[in-house]
Amino acid sequence: MSVRTNLASLADLDNQLSVLSVALPTGLPSRRRRLAHLHALTSRLKDSTVPLGVALLTTATGALLPRRLLEAQANFLCHRATAVVTNVPGPVHRRRFAGHPIEGIAVLVPAVSSIGMVLSTFTYGEVMSVGLVLDEGIPCRADEVLEAFAREFEKYEALAAEASREKVGGPL
Repeated sequence: MSVRTNLASLADLDNQLSVLSVALPTGLPSRRRRLAHLHALTSRLKDSTVPLGVALLTTATGALLPRRLLEAQANFLCHRATAVVTNVPGPVHRRRFAGHPIEGIAVLVPAVSSIGMVLSTFTYGEVMSVGLVLDEGIPCRADEVLEAFAREFEKYEALAAEASREKVGGPL
C-alpha cells in the first residue's frame, strides 16, 4: 500500500510502500459486494496511520536487526500468505531518458518465498502493465491466469463506470 501523502509525489518516481495483509472477501456472493467490501477495507486502512507505522517499523527493523533475524521475519510473514497482489501507480505523464521518450516500463515481479502467486499491475501514462509469477505447483498456466485477470478487470471497469454514472446522476 502506498504511503505517499499526495499523488503529486508520483513525479518523484520513488516507492513509498507499506505491506499490509488483508483477507479477500471470497465468501461474498457478487462482484459488486466483493469490490465494495475490499474498497471500503483498503480505504479505511489508507486513511489510518497503520500503513505509515508499518513502513516506519519495517525501515527501522531493517536498519537495526541482523540479516539472519530479517530473513526469519520475512519467512514468518511469507508463510502466512498465499498470494501477493499489488497495483503501483506510475507516472501519469510520459518521461524522457537521455532526451528520448520512454515508451514503456517493464513490470518486475519478485518471487517471494513460498507464496504461490504474485501479480503486479503498474500504470505508466495511460497504459497498465501486468506482471505475474506462478509457483510451478499451481495447477494452471500463466496465460490462463492473465486471461482470467483481463476478463475480471473488464467487469470491474464496467462496475466502476456504472458507479461513476450513478454518482454524477447520468452518463459521463
